[in-house]
Amino acid sequence: MSKITKPQSNDDILFDKKKIYESLEKNGIFKDDKNSFKYWSGDEDNEVMYIAKIKENDVNFLGILNLDFEREGYCLNKYKNGDIYFGYYSKNKRDKHGLYQFKSEILDEEKLTEFYYGLWNNDIRDNHGVFLWLREPKNKKMFSNFDESNFQAYVGLVKNDNFSKGTYLSKEGDEYHVYHGTFNEDREKEGEKCFLYSATLEQCFFGKFKNDEFVEGYVALYDNEGNVKDILKYKDGKKISEEEIDKEEVKKLAEIFFNFRNIIMNKDYFGEIYNGFKKIVEFRDKKMDKLKILNSNEYLDILTNCINYNKMSIFNDIENFVDYEE
Repeated sequence: MSKITKPQSNDDILFDKKKIYESLEKNGIFKDDKNSFKYWSGDEDNEVMYIAKIKENDVNFLGILNLDFEREGYCLNKYKNGDIYFGYYSKNKRDKHGLYQFKSEILDEEKLTEFYYGLWNNDIRDNHGVFLWLREPKNKKMFSNFDESNFQAYVGLVKNDNFSKGTYLSKEGDEYHVYHGTFNEDREKEGEKCFLYSATLEQCFFGKFKNDEFVEGYVALYDNEGNVKDILKYKDGKKISEEEIDKEEVKKLAEIFFNFRNIIMNKDYFGEIYNGFKKIVEFRDKKMDKLKILNSNEYLDILTNCINYNKMSIFNDIENFVDYEE
């Protein structure tokens, strides 16, 4: 399972505040060869702030600053190390909704890029969101070809920068698997009543996982048409004989396994995740380059794009199915 990288702390942006104040008071605007500032009252409370475009200390920033020159509202921040954050700030802290993209690294012939897209609380990824680890040919533009990409993704509840309860997807060429359940602090599969579907094996595991291993429960074997052809039972990692399996329980489980596979197969969740990230990255790179977007009707488009992680629906779809079955 892919590692989770910690986001950068916010770089200090150093500039001559007194000089900027004086220019704003006199002209309503400040501009030099690197930076631009002007007054802004575009939020719902009409609170006076600044729109700013800043290039200082290898930091590139486009967004809103409060009167103390702290990042506030929806902004784009490119860090010294190459990471990018596009989303909401509250007094210099990442907050509410936002996309964080880590600087890509080259691994042999592939380029690996790690993302988080979701909710933040006081600079911490928290509540609900989507993690993505995208691997693509190193010589190709990011998000240029779904079929050439491989990735792992987590969609669901997030607690203190880590997995909590969610859906983990893995795509490797035409092979993929989907896990839905809880995780321990080391992001290993761990919990009761968890599902793991393998398209490669055409099997689905349901039951108890510990330290990333299936230890107890049931395994469904599917035929070529997706029907359940057999159900095996395991306890303490060992297969139980057919005589010890309750036939009525197996009948009910066969329906659950069949329906669970149908949920995964009836919607292109992998494409939904890939295209969801592609859309916000393209919006960020094409739109977030000029001050005018922060003072125009397109400002609402920033909010819309920053909350679109909610459209990656696999976690909620499976949760609704599990609640119904229970």
